[in-house]
Amino acid sequence: LLDMYKKGYRTVNLLSLVNSLVPEACMILAERNMSGYKNKRRYADLTDKEFTYYKIAASRQFLPAIGKIVDVVFESRFSQGFQIPLDDIDDERYVEMISNGHEICRLCQFLIGKMYQVSHYSEILGIILFSINEDLSGAMNLLSNANSALAYYCKGNMYEFGGGVSIDLDQAIKN
Repeated sequence: LLDMYKKGYRTVNLLSLVNSLVPEACMILAERNMSGYKNKRRYADLTDKEFTYYKIAASRQFLPAIGKIVDVVFESRFSQGFQIPLDDIDDERYVEMISNGHEICRLCQFLIGKMYQVSHYSEILGIILFSINEDLSGAMNLLSNANSALAYYCKGNMYEFGGGVSIDLDQAIKN
């Protein structure tokens, strides 16, 4: 498109060209900004300035940017299989984790609705629901075909303690 524009093709509108390149440029800048971010912080915070370019690209519904946001937050906060105890769900310590979890759930549902890497984001959604101790039957359904170690851990835990399913120690051991 850029070459066509430079050659004077009237069918290429400069505004359309710029709009099509903004998400891609934002992804390049975001990757540069995020290169050291993962090592500096234990937990990703969606309000951190390093997410700005991903957010710009995501605001244009650029699915790779939305997916990257989900992946970074998932890896920083939810990929250890920690589940907020039901008795502590209102504890102040977990407010940010639950808030990020709800946001990532919405983004996963959007990606799944757009048919973007459905199995990957279904698994992430299931693990996050497990982690924030919400809709455990939905989490089990989302994880039913997942084969990662973390998915097996979540399923085993739910079978062992009856989270979203009936207690089934044989299934717990199997998972």
